[in-house]
Parts: sequence; C-alpha cells; structure tokens
Amino acid sequence: MALFSQIANAADFEQWHYHADTTVHPQADPTYEAVYADFTHLLKSTFHTSGMLDENSIRVVPLQNGQPGAAINYRFVKAADFDAATNAAGTLIFEVAGTKDPATADYRIYFDTTANGAKPAFANSDDVPETANMIWNGGFEILSADYKGDNRYANPGENMPRGWWGNVRSFLDKNEATSAHSGKHAMGFVTPKDKKNVAIASAPSPPGLRLTPGQSYLFSFWMKGENLTSRYPVTASVYWYDKDGKFLTRSNISANSSDPNNFDWAETGVYLTAPDDANFASMYIGTYSQTGLLTVDDINVRVAVPPLLQ
Repeated sequence: MALFSQIANAADFEQWHYHADTTVHPQADPTYEAVYADFTHLLKSTFHTSGMLDENSIRVVPLQNGQPGAAINYRFVKAADFDAATNAAGTLIFEVAGTKDPATADYRIYFDTTANGAKPAFANSDDVPETANMIWNGGFEILSADYKGDNRYANPGENMPRGWWGNVRSFLDKNEATSAHSGKHAMGFVTPKDKKNVAIASAPSPPGLRLTPGQSYLFSFWMKGENLTSRYPVTASVYWYDKDGKFLTRSNISANSSDPNNFDWAETGVYLTAPDDANFASMYIGTYSQTGLLTVDDINVRVAVPPLLQ
C-alpha cells in the first residue's frame, strides 16, 4: 500500500450538485475504509430527484474544519445488479490517512448525474484494494530495510516486514517465505528449536487496532503449511483491550485443515463483535511447529458490514 498522499488539486466542487458525508475511525497508519453507496437512493430520498449516475463524477475528499481538501484515491466496486439509472449502488473503498491519536475523521463523497454535464474521470491509483483493510502492510509488501515512512515497528533481518510485532521480532532474523498468495512477499516462519512457539501480531497502534465497542468485524488471513508438526501447527487469535490498553479477553480464529501439516494456500477468518468495553484489538498468528514452514499473507481486518452512505 502506498503512503497516503493527496494526488490532485482540490477541484471546484461548485460544479457538483450532490454530496454525502461519512465518518471514519483512522488508525495510526494509512489504511482503507469502505462505505456502501446507493446513489440512486440518495438522489431520491435526500435530494428528491432522480437521474443516471455519472460514474466519472465520483470524488472522495477529506474534510478539514468542514472544508473539502484534495480528492483522494478510491475504488468503486459495483453491486452485482448495478444500473446507473435504476440501481447505482456499490461499495466505495478509499484511503484514510493515519492519525497520531484516536479520533474520528470526516470524508465527503461528491457525485452527480449525467444530466448535469459530464465530469472528468479521476485518475485513481491501482493500489486501492477491492476490500477495506484496517491493517497497514497486511500483505507484507513493505519491508523494514530502507523504509523511510512513519511506522516505527522495524523488524531487522532478511526480507522482514515493517509494522509487525510479536516474538517474531526477537526470535527470527529472516523471513523464510518462498511464495506469496498475492504480490511479491508473504511472511514465512517456523519455531526455533530452543523456543516453544513463534507468532506475529498486528501493531499499528499499541495495544492494537482502534475499534468501536460493540461493532462487528471480519478478521481473516491466508495461510500455507509445509511439513508442519506439533499439536498446534497453526494458531490464530484476537486479543481485546480496553481504552487504557488493559487486556480483556481473547477470541480464537479457527485455522483447521484436512491435513494440518501440509496444505496449499487457504483463507480462514471469523466474524467477531468487539466487547462493549473494547477499544483496541491485536491479531496474532503463529505456530508451535519446529519443523517445516508456515507462510501467511493478506491479513485483513474490516468492519463486517460497511456503513451506509447517507
């Protein structure tokens, strides 16, 4: 994922006839958030009109003191039955800048109809994924070596990723991955002979990801096992913390396979609701195996159901 940047000058949004705002909860590092946008419904219910969506007109901009900034990268994933005139709906995934302290941030989505004149297409980056992800560097594509950004979690060693912690930081000095589910990199490891287990943990903002109490989230990742042994070849869990960083409880993520020792790339995940007193969470993935290789990739945490843009 590229670092957050404003890639265009702020447009003259007076040319746009419609907009709707959404509030997000930024993480410590740049991430991607999502909203479900039903533009046909918005036109009818909010603006008491109708028309064909001009897909080129969509803009996502951060609000600063209520004023729009420069347009940012986004991806519009259309609904299966999308129709620009009768069902202009889909999921908007967009970049969200990281913030030092937990706080909400407001974003504005501008759009228009073809009847109001064509708008120029926005040059979106291909970096925007098809799903939101609250985890920075969930695909391990950003390595610690020669990293120049703001994330302070370095993992010295060969091909070691930036922005992860857990005992992998002190137990390992090399990323053993020989394949990736997507992209060029993944994270491969096995427990050292003199250790009990090894695990990586998401660490963008200790004690973990910033969450909303009572909100449901999807925690998922891809895994590959080669010649693993032990009773626990793959372990995965979510640790919940309160607003002060105090540990509350743990939820396990099933990582079962028909052959627990050897399996090709497979995705596993679970929907979990944050405890009512939980403001942070950290996702741990590890192994007790001292043989073979466990490789993980494309670790993702996102709101279970994107909020409705309204």
